[in-house]
Amino acid sequence: MLYVNERGKIAVIGKKGKLLRQDRIEEVLKRLGITLDDLIDMAILIGTDYNRGGVKGIGPKKALEIVKNKKIGQYIKYIPNYQEIKEIFKNPRVTDNYEIKLERPDIEGLKKFLIEEMDFSEKRVLPHIKKLEKIYERRKQSTLEAWF
Repeated sequence: MLYVNERGKIAVIGKKGKLLRQDRIEEVLKRLGITLDDLIDMAILIGTDYNRGGVKGIGPKKALEIVKNKKIGQYIKYIPNYQEIKEIFKNPRVTDNYEIKLERPDIEGLKKFLIEEMDFSEKRVLPHIKKLEKIYERRKQSTLEAWF
């Protein structure tokens, strides 16, 4: 999976959620000899949050070959909502209208996600979860103390 942040850094995330590589987007595009549009097409061919699994039988190498040879048109029929997915990448919907509320963290859900789904080491995760619980408790207490 590809992730590009607002500073133009691109991260390549593996199947188990591990960071495989991080680089500047301009350097990646130059090295591969493609455009940002081509990179978006590659991501769609391989699979994204919006079309999990992508096109069967196409991995990164084949996708690169397809976009370099301008053959994406041959594969669009295999990608439901291709135009809509591409539009989301080119013009993501963003809002500044949100509110952050501090609520009790779902500790069990977090453990399950990090340890079972993302394959993080339990020994490394648990100390951080304990810190998170302490921060929440301290924050809750200081908020209550403000009333007295």
